[in-house]
Amino acid sequence: MSALEWAALVIVAGCIGASAHRLWSVSQVFGVDLQVVAKLLKTGAPPVDVAAALRAEGAVFDAELVEAADGTRHEHPLGAVNEVLLEVDDRLQRWARVPRVAVSVSSSSGFLLASLAMRRGLAETDLLAPDLREAFLFHALRDAIGAAALGLFGAVACVALHARARTIRRARSAGATAIISELAG
Repeated sequence: MSALEWAALVIVAGCIGASAHRLWSVSQVFGVDLQVVAKLLKTGAPPVDVAAALRAEGAVFDAELVEAADGTRHEHPLGAVNEVLLEVDDRLQRWARVPRVAVSVSSSSGFLLASLAMRRGLAETDLLAPDLREAFLFHALRDAIGAAALGLFGAVACVALHARARTIRRARSAGATAIISELAG
C-alpha cells in the first residue's frame, strides 16, 4: 500500500467514524421505543405510572417527555410540551450535516490523491528509460485507482450510515409525536 493510499485510508476512516457517531447519537436520544410507550398510554395506563417505569429503566428523558405531554403536572402544559419538543428536535438534529460533509470529503480526497498519484507517475516517467516507463506508469495507476476506490468506498459507507440515521430519526420523532398526541389530544 502506498503513502497516498494510506492517506486516503486515514481520511476515509475519519469520515466513516464521524458518520457512525451521528448514527450513534440519534439512536441514543431515547432509551425505549416510544411507539410502544404510546400504545401503552393508549390502553389507559396512567402517565404517572408510565413515567415512573421509564425512570426505573433509566430512560429519564423519555419520562420527561411523558410528564410534559401529560400536562397535569405543569402550570403551563403547552410550554412544557414545547420545551421538551425543542429538546427532542435538538437531540435528533445533532451532527445532522456531518455524514453529508463526510461523503464530500471522502470522495473528494480520494480523487485528489488519485490525481496526485497520476501526476507523480506522469511527471517522473520522462526521466526513465522507455522499458521502465510502462512499469512505473502501471504502479502510479495502481496507486491512483486504490486511492480513488478508498475514497468512493468511504463515500458509500457514509451515505449508508446517513440513510440509517435518517430512518432512526424519523422513527424517534414519530414516537415522540405519538406520545404527545395521545396525551395532549
